[in-house]
Amino acid sequence: PVYLTPQALMGSVLWTDEPSNEDVLAMLHPVFGDEAPLDVPSTTPPKVTEVEGEAGADEELDDLRWTRDICAYPLRDAGVTRLTQSVLDKLAERRIVLPDAEVLVRRCVTALLVGHLVLQGPPGTGKTTLARALADAFDVRLLESTATSEWSPFHVVGGLRPAPDGSLQPSYGKVSDAALKCAVQVRAEVNAEAEGSETLPPYQGTWLLIGEFNRADIDKAIGSLYTLLSSTDPENLLRSPVDLWFESDGRQQLWVPSRFRIIAAM
Repeated sequence: PVYLTPQALMGSVLWTDEPSNEDVLAMLHPVFGDEAPLDVPSTTPPKVTEVEGEAGADEELDDLRWTRDICAYPLRDAGVTRLTQSVLDKLAERRIVLPDAEVLVRRCVTALLVGHLVLQGPPGTGKTTLARALADAFDVRLLESTATSEWSPFHVVGGLRPAPDGSLQPSYGKVSDAALKCAVQVRAEVNAEAEGSETLPPYQGTWLLIGEFNRADIDKAIGSLYTLLSSTDPENLLRSPVDLWFESDGRQQLWVPSRFRIIAAM
């Protein structure tokens, strides 16, 4: 380029001796060499190499057909009176007062012994607290989620989601994730009993609490699970595995345990 010669009045603010490209490069630090690179934290999410959760054995990661063998095991305790009193005690500890509490709790316990449960009532009336007390009485782990109007089969059953490396990887929905965790716990108990262990796992299964259930489009979100959720009878569960179409061979069907329950609050 051709530079104009500075005028007298502008000579003090303009360069009169422009540096060459070689001069500029000489003043820069070398990019390559023996110097250690700058320690700059990476913004790329770490690659997940292990499956989180309680399923740790190799066969649990590679094959789900074992869930068919444990779906028939019922809940441990069917004592309605004992379970009802346990729930009432837990509600009293949390200072929850319900109208006709004993009748209501007994109906909830009876319903959960044979199937799933829907709790309906105004906000702030203790539905979530009651669900937690029921789970504690049945010795089950309770996973909690809140439904939205955006819920679809992806949120309930699962699908594919982008991975950090640009590929697509399986992502379990709320029901599939809770049901698989329940199956893992049931199998742990079955194995412990088969080995003659006197100590059983602290939880006999996993349940799912879905709050604000009325916000979801029920037909769109869980329509594919209607047959499965219609009965916890083992014969129905054997005929109605969850279709995990997004999984690999051997993992595309999940048989839900007879102990699994959904408590919906609305």
